[in-house]
Amino acid sequence: MNYLVHVGILLSACFVYYWFLLRAETHFQLNRWILLACIGASFALPLVTVPADWSLRSHVRTAETADPERPVASEVAMLTSPQTAESQAEASDPKNSILEAASGEAVAENATREEAQSQQGIFQNMDLPKILRWIYLAGVFVFGLHFLLQIGLLLYRMIKRPGYEFDGFRIVELPNQVAPYSFWNRIFLNPSEYDPETFQQIVDHERIHIRQRHSLDILLAELLVVVQWCNPFAWLYRWAMEHNLEFLTDSEMLRQGTDKTGYQMNLVRVSVPNLPQGLTSNYNQNFLKKRIQMMNVKQSTLRSGWKYLALMPLLLFAVLQFNVVAQVPATPQNIDTEQAAQIQTPDDTASPDQAEPLGSRQNAAEISEAPSLQQTQTRPRPNPQPVQVDAFTPNPTPTPVRSISLPDAPADRKTWAATLEGNRIDMHLTVDYQGDHHMNTSLDFLRSDLGELPRNSMGTFSAQRFAGTITFRGVFEGDSGAGLFDFEPSEQLISTLRQNGFSDYNWIELLYFFIGDFEPSFLTMLDREGYEPNKNKLLELMIFGFDESRLRETLTFTEENGFGKPSLEKVIELEIFDVDQEYLRELARAGFPDLELQDAIDGKIHGMSADFIRELARVGFDDLSFREALEMAIHDVNPTYLSDLRTAGYTLNAHQAVEARIHGVSSAYAAELARAGFEDLGLQEVIEARIHGLDAAFVQEMARAGFDGLDFDEIISMSIHGVHSDFVQQFIDAGFEPDANQITSAAIHGVDPESFAEFRAIGFDNLSIDKIIEAKIHGVGPDFAQSFSEFGFRDLSFDDLIAFRIHGVSASFVRRNFEDGDSPEDFINMKIHGRRR
Repeated sequence: MNYLVHVGILLSACFVYYWFLLRAETHFQLNRWILLACIGASFALPLVTVPADWSLRSHVRTAETADPERPVASEVAMLTSPQTAESQAEASDPKNSILEAASGEAVAENATREEAQSQQGIFQNMDLPKILRWIYLAGVFVFGLHFLLQIGLLLYRMIKRPGYEFDGFRIVELPNQVAPYSFWNRIFLNPSEYDPETFQQIVDHERIHIRQRHSLDILLAELLVVVQWCNPFAWLYRWAMEHNLEFLTDSEMLRQGTDKTGYQMNLVRVSVPNLPQGLTSNYNQNFLKKRIQMMNVKQSTLRSGWKYLALMPLLLFAVLQFNVVAQVPATPQNIDTEQAAQIQTPDDTASPDQAEPLGSRQNAAEISEAPSLQQTQTRPRPNPQPVQVDAFTPNPTPTPVRSISLPDAPADRKTWAATLEGNRIDMHLTVDYQGDHHMNTSLDFLRSDLGELPRNSMGTFSAQRFAGTITFRGVFEGDSGAGLFDFEPSEQLISTLRQNGFSDYNWIELLYFFIGDFEPSFLTMLDREGYEPNKNKLLELMIFGFDESRLRETLTFTEENGFGKPSLEKVIELEIFDVDQEYLRELARAGFPDLELQDAIDGKIHGMSADFIRELARVGFDDLSFREALEMAIHDVNPTYLSDLRTAGYTLNAHQAVEARIHGVSSAYAAELARAGFEDLGLQEVIEARIHGLDAAFVQEMARAGFDGLDFDEIISMSIHGVHSDFVQQFIDAGFEPDANQITSAAIHGVDPESFAEFRAIGFDNLSIDKIIEAKIHGVGPDFAQSFSEFGFRDLSFDDLIAFRIHGVSASFVRRNFEDGDSPEDFINMKIHGRRR
């Protein structure tokens, strides 16, 4: 159990480090490897034994086994002075009744022998470590079974619906309404639910999950929860891994050129109200706003590298401070003076701090089975061996480890974690519902709403709202608590929804009505405002926290700013992207007072702020339209980048700046081209070069192949069409000396030295590169040339063959119209003039 506690502490420390230092960084791929590495380190590092000289612990005892036949100091003290043991027992904590009963030295004057024996039997039957072990193993069994059931359900779906192969993975079409998700190499979705553009983005999104093997991360996170189910930080760790994988996938989608605005709007359409899968990579509406924020946040720089590097010395410190220590046997040289004095002349009046108490060497179970003192004196002692000091008992006296044992979770896993803040309780709920749906959400309660909270022992408390009752079971220690919960929807809620045409909500959907603090008057307000939401739209309003007050605030905000009454879809978008009155005022002060509602949403999505507009104005872009400024914000065209290009000598407008940014043009790249001989390129030419992958290395490669001094059009054309030095060398080895245009044209039309060999085999020697290219252009090959040999046209020139192909003279045409004495020109003229024989 000590090992598992040690693992849990390391894992918790790694999560705290990630949460405060790495969570906001956009190095998502690096974060992925850090999270995986921390899991491995948490399980591996407790197994490391630290040499005594390296340990940072201040109270490390050596093994007192200098002489195999010689008792250690504390044993000598006990054997030579029985009063010492008795005085230690009297001075010890009276709560230590286990040790008193086990040793048989309880105070006989104050209790009868029968009472002492009775107490001894009771305590012997209570094996607390064993009870804790069984509770832990029961939890592992429950959560492990749940994990296997999820795996089985996914395998069942894979077998039942094999799907079809597509680009290295399989698409499985589902008939029911469910959020798209992926697992291993399969994408599960219902194509009928999405338009073609959304469907393609879903496939592209899930393809990234598949190709980067994110399913392995999810499986590892689930196994982590199974092993560390009683550690709240293990659940949070799994949550962090899942979220980082979604951030990573979103970032990769944008890196591949996906339109950010369209992609984010598709996320909104896909994520709500469907609920995603537990073991799968998916769209999750519960942190949709955070995903969008991470897509819009400024990218992290290399300056944040110290945060990743600092983790290693911290783990090393934990190893040196807390790990078990391999110790050398005690010798006369390393036994201190006080120990020697105790061995020679034990002090009957020694205090508990000076004499080693019995409990410091044996636990209660060991004491109850210990041999008599006489046996201890005559028992042969083993050869001295290095011993290990327990990692969590730097003080030789063992301290009881406090643990919280939660009851076995039901098949639908529902857990809570809470933090007390003044008169409020911040409650975080996690649900795995029916093996399919996973939810993480938070809500606040007043302490008075929950009644008396269980302190330091398991208990129950509840919260009631119109939508139903949540019953919590768990414990609070200090300002934190954790446990399990269950939700019972109220009959009033179900009846009200049915009366208004909303039915067939499942349990977890009804839970959102509780979280949103639903009241019947909310439906009255929707009707009064002219809204007629369907089942899914009403659920969306609950998921995003709308009640009467929030909806009224939004409608007032839109009406006061001239937007009229927005649709419910727009109302939800305003909430998701946090578009409020202050943001509109901020844009108005920046020069955009008359925006459409969609403009404001787009601006917020892409992080366009008044500060950004002012920064652009300071570097000369002071007359931008809203769309120009938005495009610059979308593609991170910032003042630093603009100054960089101007330093390189380029004068540019907003459109050129965005295009240059999209294609990665920088002053360093322009300087690289200048060093390669292209010094006077305009910005558009530099952009074109970047698009087609032209760099100094390619220029040098072509120079070594004999193409030195090429102009920009020639070198860019060679780069576009994939000309490389090996291709050029093939022509040189075949005896040709192609120029830049010939070698580029040959690459375009698939001409290589083998093409010459094919024509040589049928008698066409000494063809030029241009002739072979011309033949390729018009589809003239060896088979076409040989098809005319039966008519006596064995000596056709290469130009005749090309002319035949150009004018459509085929072997079958010649066969139908052939007469002795006909020349190739006769058949060409017949085709030109449409004559037949």
